[in-house]
Amino acid sequence: MRTFALIRDRLRLALGQGMHLTDEERQCLDEELDRAIASIAQTSTIDDANDKLLELGAMQDVLATLSFKYRIPLTDKQRKFVRQYDRWDVPEVRASIYNAIKNGNFI
Repeated sequence: MRTFALIRDRLRLALGQGMHLTDEERQCLDEELDRAIASIAQTSTIDDANDKLLELGAMQDVLATLSFKYRIPLTDKQRKFVRQYDRWDVPEVRASIYNAIKNGNFI
């Protein structure tokens, strides 16, 4: 989650300095998203995945802020992720997403 953490820190300064993403950052964000999803897929139960699902929610927050507040273009994968995991704060949604990840049906 290194790139997500760096972007989240930059968002704190974005009001005064503006916000942008490089193509390399977009690619790194996609890779981190893939790793997070793969990590969740390796868990045995939703309880084992809970912290990782919450981390995925933090990623969704960063991407949603970039997209909706700063109008920064996202990759197709990032846009789908923002839409599909929009209600990650609802336990039932996290459970549904967990099942989709385990079945290979998530973004």
